[in-house]
Amino acid sequence: MPFFYDATCWSHTHTLQQAADDLRKEFDRFPRWWWINNNQRKIESHGSWHFVPFVGKGKKYWPIIWCFPTVRRLLKQLPIVDNCVFSIMGPHSSIPLHNGHPGDHVRVHLGIHTDGSAWIQVGNQRQHWQQDQVLMFDDCAEHETSNPSDQYRVVFLFDILTKDLH
Repeated sequence: MPFFYDATCWSHTHTLQQAADDLRKEFDRFPRWWWINNNQRKIESHGSWHFVPFVGKGKKYWPIIWCFPTVRRLLKQLPIVDNCVFSIMGPHSSIPLHNGHPGDHVRVHLGIHTDGSAWIQVGNQRQHWQQDQVLMFDDCAEHETSNPSDQYRVVFLFDILTKDLH
């Protein structure tokens, strides 16, 4: 059973990849002290795992969204339903097996800062994040991640509905 979707078949992949450089510039300007530590979530991480939230559980975080013009534009253009964040894994960090939404959601990741060594394994399939490239996977399947590098791994992460995969 394939756990990853072919991002080249999603009609919005090009739009998202074209926005990668602007997202990276906006992320790099954002102060690190605004990063939220993921320790309060139910998933224990090893090392550091932070996020910058834009949408969570249907709520939009407008004070943060206004700091990111490209995110504002993408929220209007893309069929984002929930959990839109920058996900930030520190160097030498990992996130153990966990799963997310029931089967109607697809998790989308756009590599913002990655050297290609950080990976995500969904079921028995492993993919490495690539700069400016999209990964899409079944969030209800168990998955884990690792960043063995000396640098932060940053992805722009959000959910879409399976029916929006066209």
